[in-house]
Amino acid sequence: MNDMFIQALIEVVGVDGVSISEMESPRYARRLSALGGRGASPQDHGQKALAVVLPAGVQEVARVVEICSDSGVAIVPFGNGNGRAGELKSHRPYVIIDLKRMNAIRDLDVGRRRVEVEAGLTGKAFEQALDAQGVTLGHFPFLQLSSSVGGWIATRSAGQCSSRYGKISDMVVELEFVGADGAIRTTPAPSAGLDWAQIIIGSEGTLGIITAVTLLIHPVPSHRVPRGWLLPTVAAGVEVMRRTMQDGLRPAVLRLYDVLDTRLMGIDGPEETPSGVGALKSLLSGSSAAKGIVLRKALGTAMLAKWASKRWGGPVLLVTVAEGSGAEAEETDALIAEHAWALGGLDQGEKPGMAWLEHLDNLRDKQSEPLEMNACFDTIEVAASWDRVGVVYDAVRKAVRRHVVVMAHFSHAYPGGCSIRFTMAARPNSSEKRQRVYAAAWSAAFQAAQSAGATVASPLMSDPPQLDHLDGTRDVNAGLFLALKKTMDPMDIFKPGVVLS
Repeated sequence: MNDMFIQALIEVVGVDGVSISEMESPRYARRLSALGGRGASPQDHGQKALAVVLPAGVQEVARVVEICSDSGVAIVPFGNGNGRAGELKSHRPYVIIDLKRMNAIRDLDVGRRRVEVEAGLTGKAFEQALDAQGVTLGHFPFLQLSSSVGGWIATRSAGQCSSRYGKISDMVVELEFVGADGAIRTTPAPSAGLDWAQIIIGSEGTLGIITAVTLLIHPVPSHRVPRGWLLPTVAAGVEVMRRTMQDGLRPAVLRLYDVLDTRLMGIDGPEETPSGVGALKSLLSGSSAAKGIVLRKALGTAMLAKWASKRWGGPVLLVTVAEGSGAEAEETDALIAEHAWALGGLDQGEKPGMAWLEHLDNLRDKQSEPLEMNACFDTIEVAASWDRVGVVYDAVRKAVRRHVVVMAHFSHAYPGGCSIRFTMAARPNSSEKRQRVYAAAWSAAFQAAQSAGATVASPLMSDPPQLDHLDGTRDVNAGLFLALKKTMDPMDIFKPGVVLS
C-alpha cells in the first residue's frame, strides 16, 4: 500500500518532489528542543512518517491533499521548520508537505500597494525583493531570516515593528489555501459578515494548507530617528510606552528591557555596577568560548542570576525608532522624549536604536547556543492591558524565578496594551531534572499570567483535549474549534490531535 501511495505522489510532483530519505535529515526528523540539545525524531514518538512532499504549485498541493485524504494519511504543512508548537502527536501515518519550492512573488503592484506571494518564500528574501522596488511589508518577526510567509500567516505572527505597521493579520488582503477535500479556495475579506481569512490566519495548519497570500505593502521610510532612554524603573518605562501609544504616535520600535535584560546588554546606567554583573555581561560581550563558560556557570547554579533578577534595581533601557517622512519621524521622536523626560529618563542618543536596527538586519535564532549546551531555554509571550502590565510582569517573575533564571522585555505596544516576552533558562545536571524544571517553570508562568489577567500566546492543546475544567466549566474556545474542525476537516487530515484554544 505504501509503494502505491508513494508512486501516486510521484506522479503528481515528480521524482524530485518526493523524498523518503529526507525524513532522516535534521531539517525534518530532528529539531531544537526547548529542553536542550536536539529533540527526538518523530519516529521516537510512535509516528510513521511516509515521505516529504515538495509541490511546486497550488495545483500540485491540491492533488497531493486529495491523495492523502483518499488514503487516510495525515498531513503536516511545513514552512521552514522554525515552529516550536503544534507538532503532530498522532500514531497515524503522515506526510510532510514542504512548501519551500513555492517561493514566487506572483504579482507586485506598487501603485496599489499590494503584493501576492507564495507561502514558501522566506522573510529575508521577501523583504529584499520588496526593498529593491522601494517598498516594505514592515513585518519583521524574530526569525525573519529563516521563517516563511506561510508560517507567519499560520501562526498569526506579530513582527517587531507591529506598533507602526500592524500584525500580519492586519496586512492580509486575500488568502489562497487548499482545504481537506483538495479544493483550492480564496478568502477575500468581505465588506460585511464573517472574514473567513481570519479563521485561517492563526490556525497553525489545522484547517488547510496556506499556499499564497495578498498583502498590503508600504513605501520604504525616507527617514529614521533611532534612540535609547534609561528609565529609573520598569514601571516608568511602561508608562512612557503607554503615553506614547495613547497619544496616537506610531513608532516603528518601542521596546523596553527589564533590569537583568538591560544589564546583559551591557548598559549599567549612571549608578555603580553591582558586583558580579561583569561576568553576566560577558555573555554578550566576550568570546564564544567565554560566553559558553559563563553561561554554563550561570545556568548550572542559577544563584547569581536569580538573585540579580530578584534584587537588582536601577535603570532599564527603552529603545525607540521613529520613522516615516522627515517631519513625522522627528515629531514622533520629540514627543516620546517629552514623556521620557517627564518620567526621569536619560537620553542615551542614537546608539541603542542603531544597534537594534543592526540586529533587525541580522535576525537569527539566538536560542541555539544555550540549547546546544543542553540547557532548558524557552520564552513565553503574554499580552495585557496597560492597567495589568505591571501586575502580570511581577506575578510571572515571582512564580518562575524559583525554578529558572528569568528576564523580560516589553514590546508590540498598542493603545490598549502591550506584550511581555519572558525568557526562562536553566541548566540542571540531568535530562530528567531538565524535564521537571522546564515543566514546572512553564506551568508556573502560564498559571501566573492567566491569574494576573494576561492572554498567553500558547493556543495549542495536547491530544486528547481537556474540554472540561476541574471547576465544572467547559473550554468554550476549544469546543468551537473542534466544531469548526469537524466541518472543514471531517477526517482530521491536517495535524490530527492538535487543538486550538
